[in-house]
Amino acid sequence: MRWLGIDLANRGHTVLGVRLPGHGTAPSDLRRVHAADWLAAIADGVALLQQMAGSVFLVGFSLGGALALITAAKIPVRGVVTMATPYERVSFAARARVLVESAFPRWAKMPDARSHAIFGDCHQAVYPAYATYPTAANRQLVRVQSLLQEALPAVSVPVLIAHSQDDAIVDPASARRIHARLGSDDKRILWLDGFGHAMVRAARRRELFDEVGVFLSRVEQVRERSS
Repeated sequence: MRWLGIDLANRGHTVLGVRLPGHGTAPSDLRRVHAADWLAAIADGVALLQQMAGSVFLVGFSLGGALALITAAKIPVRGVVTMATPYERVSFAARARVLVESAFPRWAKMPDARSHAIFGDCHQAVYPAYATYPTAANRQLVRVQSLLQEALPAVSVPVLIAHSQDDAIVDPASARRIHARLGSDDKRILWLDGFGHAMVRAARRRELFDEVGVFLSRVEQVRERSS
């Protein structure tokens, strides 16, 4: 997210990158965090930005997009951008499997992940992301999905939903499901091709960054005209 943050700062926005608890340290730290911890970290970030800016937007990638939408249903923000965000109805069988994994935790490997020569499983070879994760963390991912399903109808602010048609990690159908359930009248899906899942680091990421910048400016201009 750093490159996107730098781009938005260069466009004149005040930017805060929130590192979610359990991320950016060691994979084992994910055993000790809960969905509530992630949401609390975002709420703290929003409170900090509200002291420095007139409008606060939430911009989240993958899990971060789901957390941004959940937050927007409860805390006043100006708009939301989600990127490659998952939306899945969690079946009873899936919930049961997650409960078993929590009771007998093991380690799973991220798709296509490669351990770093120095940092090992703490970082992938190409960017700071875990190569493995404890399956116990899946229980919190299921919790986030449940909270997202409850929150979407209550989100009334403008939302830009970015997704790549060739995302091999999160089904592109998630974008359509999120769009359908959102309570906002101002909502749009930005379909991209050839970006994969990690769209914020794609070779053509400038196209995505420009779309995000245009969205933020448009929504802010509407606010200024109406005030």
